[in-house]
Amino acid sequence: MAKVLHTRDCESELNEETETRKNEYYNKLQDAEADLYNLKQVICQLEEDEKSYLSQIEAAEQDYLSWDKKCTSAAKEKEKYELEKKPGGEIEQLKREIHRMEMRYGQLKATQKKLMNDLDACVTRRERIMDNVRARAKRNTKENTKKYLHEKKVQQLRNQVKQVQTKIKNMEKLGEEYKARKEDLINENTNKENQLKSLQENIDKIERQLQEGYLHKQKNLEILVRKQRRARHYSQLKDGKYKALFRTEASLELETIKQSDTNQNLISLLETLLGDFPSLEYSLKKVLNTLKLNELITH
Repeated sequence: MAKVLHTRDCESELNEETETRKNEYYNKLQDAEADLYNLKQVICQLEEDEKSYLSQIEAAEQDYLSWDKKCTSAAKEKEKYELEKKPGGEIEQLKREIHRMEMRYGQLKATQKKLMNDLDACVTRRERIMDNVRARAKRNTKENTKKYLHEKKVQQLRNQVKQVQTKIKNMEKLGEEYKARKEDLINENTNKENQLKSLQENIDKIERQLQEGYLHKQKNLEILVRKQRRARHYSQLKDGKYKALFRTEASLELETIKQSDTNQNLISLLETLLGDFPSLEYSLKKVLNTLKLNELITH
């Protein structure tokens, strides 16, 4: 009888232990199923993110090709203008033309001055002849022939004066034309220089935009690669193939803090270098983006 009771007690204990383990395994199974569901959700989200980033990368590549064409066109325009600036180019020819105009204008001014002096001399001579004619006419009223000759000579002098005056007017008109042409050439040269300056500014702007596009593309690629790596680790974790580097939460937290401090120090150093070496901005920003991405993922 005692043996039967003992057997029943053992059976009861075994049933209780079996039930307990059954409940325990059932709870673990539910937790595992919940974790599996969460992992599937994460993987689905990562796949969606991957598609989104691939679309962004394609759009960035299209932008890059567009800006690359613009940059090539701007570089050709700059090269064309540099050729115009070289000896024998259009700008050099404009400067030579301006110098030639200045020399010609100076010659015209000298000629005009000489003609004015000649005109003054002719007028003075004419007045002197007229005075002599009048004086002789008073002394001898019979010298009509001489008077006629003198009047004819005076008329010739008047004609010469008119011719000189006409030449002076023509010279003045020609001088004004040369002066206007000189101003046009100066304005044209100024416009060319302004166009070159504007073109250089546009090229610098396009180069900055291209660098920003490269940096954005690199950042998207970094994010995509890291998300793919994370999805692969989640998949390995689901299959039980992933080997953790840290066995405890405390050691993991300690290493995370250590890596974060190192990352922050590197970020501070690179930000300082950006201010000291602006010519290396593109290369430094590539590294800085990676470090900031590390900091973002860590947190």
